[in-house]
Amino acid sequence: TISLVIVFIVAAFILVDLENLRRMAQNFVPIRFQADYHDLTDRLGNGLAGVVRGQLLICVINGLLSGIGFYFFIPEYAVVLAVFAGVMSLIPIFGTIISSIPAILVGLTISFNSALGVLLWILGIHFLEANILNPKIIGSQAKIHPALVILVLIAGEYLYGIKGALLAVPITSVVQSTIKFIHDKTRPYFC
Repeated sequence: TISLVIVFIVAAFILVDLENLRRMAQNFVPIRFQADYHDLTDRLGNGLAGVVRGQLLICVINGLLSGIGFYFFIPEYAVVLAVFAGVMSLIPIFGTIISSIPAILVGLTISFNSALGVLLWILGIHFLEANILNPKIIGSQAKIHPALVILVLIAGEYLYGIKGALLAVPITSVVQSTIKFIHDKTRPYFC
């Protein structure tokens, strides 16, 4: 938890002083490479913005789908638990588990059938999200092939757990943008 707090503190400092950091980084680039520098940073920014847009869209869809199901099974708490499910879907795989526990427990207070209905609904949403929404939406927003999204999510989670799953797609976007930049800049020399 301390490392997470440190990450947020560093991120806050970066966001507060972002323009000065940009200028400082740009000053290290020789003038003749300034256009290439701007091209690369634009590509990286567009790729990462696509990842963020895709993930936020998935959160909204997850929250809406959760709300629909929760409305039928646990109507008194549907909105609160749906918002919680949407926010928790920022965390791949584990977010669904974390948000499922309170929803199922609330369902148990109503009846076993309500809890079972909530569980089956959540499993359906998770299947839809993991196999269709994540690869398709993030893939299209970040311009990464859906099969590659699935592959890097699995590899990231396997190698580094939740941190790897969270960072897999953004890192892939950075690597892909950098490779495309290098390819576009060197292609005239090899063709």
